[in-house]
Amino acid sequence: MYRELLDLLNNKILKSGNVGFIIERLDGDIIFQHNADVLLIPASNMKILTGLAGLLYLGPDFKFKTKFLIEKSDNGKIPNMYVIGSGDPTIVDRETLAIWKELSICYGSENVIDSSLFNDIKRVLGDIIIDDYLFDDENYNRTWDLNDITQPYAAQVSAFTMNRNTTLLKIKSDNTTVSIEEIPNSGYLRIFNELKISDKEEIKVERKNNTNDIYLRGTILPNTLKYYNVTVHDPTLYGGHILKYMAYKSGIVVHGKIQRGRISKQISDMIVKSIESQALSVIIKDMMKFSINLYADSIAKLISAKLFNDGSWRSWKKVVHNMLRELKIPFNNIIIMDASGLSRKNRLSPKIIAEILRKIHTELPENIRESFINSLPISGIDGTLKKRMRNTLAEGRVKAKTGTLHDVSSLSGYVRTLNNETLIFSFIANNITSPEKVKILEDQIANILVKID
Repeated sequence: MYRELLDLLNNKILKSGNVGFIIERLDGDIIFQHNADVLLIPASNMKILTGLAGLLYLGPDFKFKTKFLIEKSDNGKIPNMYVIGSGDPTIVDRETLAIWKELSICYGSENVIDSSLFNDIKRVLGDIIIDDYLFDDENYNRTWDLNDITQPYAAQVSAFTMNRNTTLLKIKSDNTTVSIEEIPNSGYLRIFNELKISDKEEIKVERKNNTNDIYLRGTILPNTLKYYNVTVHDPTLYGGHILKYMAYKSGIVVHGKIQRGRISKQISDMIVKSIESQALSVIIKDMMKFSINLYADSIAKLISAKLFNDGSWRSWKKVVHNMLRELKIPFNNIIIMDASGLSRKNRLSPKIIAEILRKIHTELPENIRESFINSLPISGIDGTLKKRMRNTLAEGRVKAKTGTLHDVSSLSGYVRTLNNETLIFSFIANNITSPEKVKILEDQIANILVKID
């Protein structure tokens, strides 16, 4: 077994990389380790810490509750409408959800907001005012790559979130022209259509930093229908524009503006409506299975707000340090910049990750342990491991979190051996040229682990 593992770690694919690896039993006995103490970029293995922190500090049954406050009126013509953002990253309007279902980009934890919100309202004479001050104003982490700003996996983070802080672009061509429609058609984006019909397709979507100017360039095939999901800038105001659009579709005119502001009026003087998310255990399951970055960073900022009255990535670092102290896990020199793992500045070691996984399995309450373990992708079955290790000994025996950046691959979790023993492992590779090829090595390693006595 040791020879096989060493041969894989010496594979030419890893020759120029930095690799850390550890295998442990549940009692902490180390079976094998290689550079296990080295601090490396963990990519989405950072979500292991985020998922655990959410379950510990918020609880598996916690639900986000977003409040809508409506000033009372006898004739249905209300002065203003207020929204208090809860940090819920799962809110989606029905129109968007319907297309997400067509595109198979729904996960299960979506929290649908519909036109019933506007029941008994005939007209909004004033503004829609959104209180998003639960989180700080750093929507886009300063250590994330600006080249990713249009990508849904790098959506901005806000206390009031709609449609994962993205919008759909419906791109349709005939033989001569190309049309682009924003869905929902809230008018929040400025779309510059420079696409041309061609017999080759190469569509480039760009959003200028700190704007909602979207440029579509390149070529598209004739008679084609496509959808692109792109991020928005200033997602709080975007959410307000979606609400205004939903009001319009319900026959209600909003005369005022969309703006942010603190709620200073007495709630007792208003009609209170709210939408409640699914349980956090369901949201974390989607976050882990499908590696949803927005969910991770929203949960982290909410915990920071609750523990330190500061919904920021800065305070998230303190949350992680506190959690590791409580778990009695040494964490010297780790670097925590976000909760999703998008940041290339994060640094964790395989040994720390393995120790977290061991503590979860052996020391934490059953509801925490079960919620966490059930959230992990299963080899050959679901999530980001659905297509991996199929038709091998490891199929169905690995529950682990994947991680990928352009030169990083990681995999950490649990293996059930052929003797039905549970082992813990953490593998992180940095400075690699092909994450896809390294993932093949990870799968080969898993197939060695299942045979350990």
